[in-house]
Amino acid sequence: MDTNKLLHFKMVYQTGNLREAAELLGISHAGLSKSIKSLEADLGIELITKDGRGIKTTPAGSKILNQIDETLASVNNLREKASGINSVKSSFCKIGTFEVFSTYLIPEIIKALPKDINIVLKEHIPGKLEEEIINGNIDFGISYLAIPSKELDHMKISKIKMGVYGHKKFNKLNFEELPFVTPVANIEGTPTKVKGLDGWPEHRHPRKIKYNVSLLESALSLTREGLAVGHFPRFIVERHNQIVAKAFQIQEVKIPLKIQQQQDIYLIKRKDSNEDILAKKISKVLRSLQ
Repeated sequence: MDTNKLLHFKMVYQTGNLREAAELLGISHAGLSKSIKSLEADLGIELITKDGRGIKTTPAGSKILNQIDETLASVNNLREKASGINSVKSSFCKIGTFEVFSTYLIPEIIKALPKDINIVLKEHIPGKLEEEIINGNIDFGISYLAIPSKELDHMKISKIKMGVYGHKKFNKLNFEELPFVTPVANIEGTPTKVKGLDGWPEHRHPRKIKYNVSLLESALSLTREGLAVGHFPRFIVERHNQIVAKAFQIQEVKIPLKIQQQQDIYLIKRKDSNEDILAKKISKVLRSLQ
């Protein structure tokens, strides 16, 4: 059986959406539908069914997910033995991400990994991050702005809450008056059309950008001094507020806009990667975020 079909169904289950799964897999919607139908024929069961305008996994499909994970793990183990590689004993784990995650999250990931693993951390913006994983310079990427590629697995691990944060005085201003601090770096190729590294939907809700900065710490310093507001993940703000004096803590600024309040977190790896145990440990840390 073609294991790609198993991977395709697993992505459909994780996303709950054929179009989104196809984008993350880097294949066409029609190609993914054909793959699922072929797998259903191989197994003799129905895996997905229509649910209003969307889809849902059938009870039979849900029941075989554990077996799919076991099958994929067995295939990876066979590949390891054939190549003479024991990924768990690898002395290095190369992780790539951008500052949102590296500033406050990397210490938690390091604590979760085996102590004999040496960590290499590389910071890249989305797009460049995926390129480095494809080229083998990074083992795992962490991102909430996925750039689809047929050579990569974008595993949706969890969700994080986003919000606009700053000094409480900004709650007295209209949205159009809020002075935002934003990242200098722009990105291209996200399915959501978001181009800013902070995940703000600028194409739908333009904002007053007062400051552009390269570093997350610079953005946080402007917000805690009451000079700007920023669009940050809640877990970043919570960790920031734990290490600064109460006078410099920031809080959520309420805005009258209906924007996406949550971002999906992805663990990214090459499709031929065998780092299953390390991936599970990193995923566990990501699932702890809110």
